[in-house]
Amino acid sequence: MEASKVFIVRSHVLQLLETGKLEEGQQIPPARDLALELDISFVKVQQGIDALCRDGILEAHPRQGVFVLPGWRNRILQDNLSVFDSLHRLPWLPGLLEHIHEEIPDLRITKEFNRSVLEMKTTHHVLARHEEYMDLSSILKECYPDTSVFFTKTFEPFRINGRLVGIPFSYSPRVIYCNPKLFKKAGCTIPVHGWTEEEMLQTIEELKQKLPTEQIINWHTQSHLWTNFIFRAGGRLFDPSLPDPVRVDSPETLAGLRYYKELGKRLGDRAIHDDDAFLKGEAAMYIADRLFTNRLHLSQVEDWIAVPLPTFPGGHDVTAQATDLICVRNSCSSFSLIHQFVRLILSEEVQDYLATEKVGIPVRRSSALKGFDLDDPREAILLTETPKICNEFYINSPYPGELVQKGIQRILGEGLDLEQGCKELATMSRTILGIHNVLPANATSASTFARSS
Repeated sequence: MEASKVFIVRSHVLQLLETGKLEEGQQIPPARDLALELDISFVKVQQGIDALCRDGILEAHPRQGVFVLPGWRNRILQDNLSVFDSLHRLPWLPGLLEHIHEEIPDLRITKEFNRSVLEMKTTHHVLARHEEYMDLSSILKECYPDTSVFFTKTFEPFRINGRLVGIPFSYSPRVIYCNPKLFKKAGCTIPVHGWTEEEMLQTIEELKQKLPTEQIINWHTQSHLWTNFIFRAGGRLFDPSLPDPVRVDSPETLAGLRYYKELGKRLGDRAIHDDDAFLKGEAAMYIADRLFTNRLHLSQVEDWIAVPLPTFPGGHDVTAQATDLICVRNSCSSFSLIHQFVRLILSEEVQDYLATEKVGIPVRRSSALKGFDLDDPREAILLTETPKICNEFYINSPYPGELVQKGIQRILGEGLDLEQGCKELATMSRTILGIHNVLPANATSASTFARSS
């Protein structure tokens, strides 16, 4: 299939915006110049420009020309697919784009737009903002009546109040990737399965004797990292199975956060994101999901191992589910586009492609093992950690998960008092749940609004 002429015009103008060749307030090239450049008729070029005007990207001024409107990145376009990270960090996207262009030529992938009708997002984003997305239950059923071909357990966190707000296409546990050469250089013992949280801190101290802190391990305040340490310490932010579902101030949650905060302190209390350092052989450890294996492979990094996250006394041997999902904004007006996209991304062809590119673990059962080298013990670690995945997040409304996450990010990033901060976040959470009439009357420190019966 070939893209329509109007789509080509739209895509060309949007590309000029996304690459910075056109900026807010600037006049775009005249339609006749674009027609010559693209070898497309003036009429089709004008139709493409008119469509972008209707979308709020451009604005026509009589006898002056067409200009770029401020805030174009905030517009939601029907033919855009937004992805959750920059294209250079997702090297498998060009291959996926080939599949998409072949089947859905009038769909373009972008990172520059903040939102699009179709989006590929990750776990915490979707759960915290689930009300912005359509229910995809009927779409999934129509595209794939037999859902037993998928690992349906991965779907469960995203079924909220009977609505399927996102469809996973791959998932993964998180592990710690290690560079044996740097451990040897530092005279440090390489971590092994079952190492403890104290042994991890000791390892960091030993590595600090030879390496600057920014080359030891990634640490930042984003929730997809510290959630794992809460889970492994036996904690949760919320747990609706308990009389008091608010667990933000529980001893277990505090233990996980206290440890993660200490980890940051040992690293100088500054955010460290640099995965390129590990790929260049300059960093000792990197916490990531299986998608990172794809980047290691493409960077031709061979000298690495993978180990599980450290264990906690009395904790749980689990990791938080890392998920890549298909989401559709409520403003979508093209149901045929959704059907096409869901059917394609969950197809055996695309799922097999994701498997061979090591893009997490595909949700299609028949594809899951196709990308694993079962003779490689490093791959075996990822396989053995997969059954330990925990997806009990419960951060979607009415649980104030997004607010709590922002609060914890400030506690970690600004060095605020952990116990007092979590106590305040828990009190706020109980009040909010009480107002929503979902907090039991016997909840610990129950709010005034707790149910009376």
